[in-house]
Amino acid sequence: MFPSQLLAAAVGVGLSRSIPLSLHWLATALSVGLTALLMQVTHCVYPPAGATAVLAVLDGRWGFVGRVMVSTAVVAAVGCLWVNLPGISKWEGNRWPVWWVWQDEVSAPAKGQGLVITRDGVMVGDGLEVSVEERWVLEKLWERMRLLEKENV
Repeated sequence: MFPSQLLAAAVGVGLSRSIPLSLHWLATALSVGLTALLMQVTHCVYPPAGATAVLAVLDGRWGFVGRVMVSTAVVAAVGCLWVNLPGISKWEGNRWPVWWVWQDEVSAPAKGQGLVITRDGVMVGDGLEVSVEERWVLEKLWERMRLLEKENV
């Protein structure tokens, strides 16, 4: 959500400032298209960011980017609080996110289940055949997640 909103706001304001006022209809269309393209390329698709791009063109000031990021943080924080308040949320398990990087307790994958990546490594279920190359990719993914966890501690 955060990267998409940042991209959308920056693209919208940038186009608003670089395209003449008489062609703002073009800046609006380009901002949505360019934002969609950038979200696809960066693998952070968040559809409401298209509307953010339009609003950024209409606002046209760089301060809009900051306001978008603050409002996005508020929405995320309220969502986390609401879902985690006991007795109020209808969310199954009343806890979100359930885990940030690793699940606390994980049992081995059941028969027919795919795979599970935990703090201790990669566990492959009985019903899944994994080649040497695929196992290597999974191990590299596990190493990256361990590094991410160490950086965030």
